[in-house]
Amino acid sequence: MKKITALALLLAPLAVMSQDKLVKKKVSLNLTEQYHVLNTDKDVRQGLYMVTDAEGGAVVRGKYENNKKTGTWMFYGPDNKLVQQYDYNNSKMLYTNQDSGSYVKTEYSIPASDKAEVQTPVKIGGSTLAFLSFYNTKDIPPSIIKEKSDINITYTINVEPSGQISSVYADYESGFTKERRKVYVKPNSSGLLDFIPAKVDGKEAKSTVMLSTTIQSDKIRVYGNYENMSTQKN
Repeated sequence: MKKITALALLLAPLAVMSQDKLVKKKVSLNLTEQYHVLNTDKDVRQGLYMVTDAEGGAVVRGKYENNKKTGTWMFYGPDNKLVQQYDYNNSKMLYTNQDSGSYVKTEYSIPASDKAEVQTPVKIGGSTLAFLSFYNTKDIPPSIIKEKSDINITYTINVEPSGQISSVYADYESGFTKERRKVYVKPNSSGLLDFIPAKVDGKEAKSTVMLSTTIQSDKIRVYGNYENMSTQKN
């Protein structure tokens, strides 16, 4: 009986592994996610979750249980430095240094009176993760690329009181040319675009977040061969 029990314990991890399937897919040009789903239900995520950048470096590490984020998730930014620790069990930020070493500048606009107590929204995962979720050189207008000079890119993100994104616009500027385009936002199934919403006098409020950076012209290739960006600072 003891031998049978010991054998069952040894085989148990293999049985669990056989019950799920590894999924690997692109989230954006620069980000790839990996996670497991149940063989019995491919919509249910179970186990370890990871996002890597264009160079294969880990950007996000976390865990799912029955399709829900659980435990403390780790988010990494430039130079593989820890950016945030977020506790999904208690919906609590344990540590944040989201702009440490980031090449992304973050600004906020929150409608409120001068006397109001205002808390800015916080991007879970940090500003660099948000920027890379949208960035794609193929979206840069040809008129901007033709300028053959550095390109200023700003993503204007409208965030609801729920922390969900309602719309995103991209502003491109190079030389004497400017263009604005609406950005298609994929369904936020992985929660990579979640925000802790802004607060005005203790109540969740709408806000606008602007993420901006400058792309050097020699990193933009025109004829179908596009340069990736990573979380690594140049």
